[in-house]
Amino acid sequence: MKKIELEHQTEHQTHFISDDLSKTLTAEPIDLRKNLRSILTKDERKYLALYARLLGINRIGVLHAHGCMLDNGQGFKDGDRAYNLQRWIDTHQRGYHALAFFVCMSPVPLPEATTTALIVPSSEIYFDSFERYSPESEDFFKRFDLWVPKKGILDGYVIESEIKDLQRRIYEKEHPKE
Repeated sequence: MKKIELEHQTEHQTHFISDDLSKTLTAEPIDLRKNLRSILTKDERKYLALYARLLGINRIGVLHAHGCMLDNGQGFKDGDRAYNLQRWIDTHQRGYHALAFFVCMSPVPLPEATTTALIVPSSEIYFDSFERYSPESEDFFKRFDLWVPKKGILDGYVIESEIKDLQRRIYEKEHPKE
């Protein structure tokens, strides 16, 4: 598994790229950062920035791999080995406010996390190489949802109220009653 660290202003991303996909990687690191932003709406980006502030962690982890189904749930491949996706989430969530998955996978069953927001496919996605990770491939970028612990998927109907709730929680955390 190849690991690429990206920093831009206050944003920090760690990209975990499977061995087989790293051989076909044609995107530059700046493109990876741009593509992650492309799959989120303005409100989703705002929510995630507030969520990072609430958690005190401003790091996004991104997994790039081919997906597979295992006996114990959804998985992903790294070279010749297959790994359980839920176990990967459980291992990595403590260090990130969000984890994103550029993984060929079915959206059901949906993986979950206890503290970290997840950027997950909303429908089955398939790709052969990173060449499809481009802003010109708009259909690819419309296939992701923002999943938040204890809330589920935040869609356009609820995200504004969830942003207000998050702002209230941050204010209460930063201005405790005496």
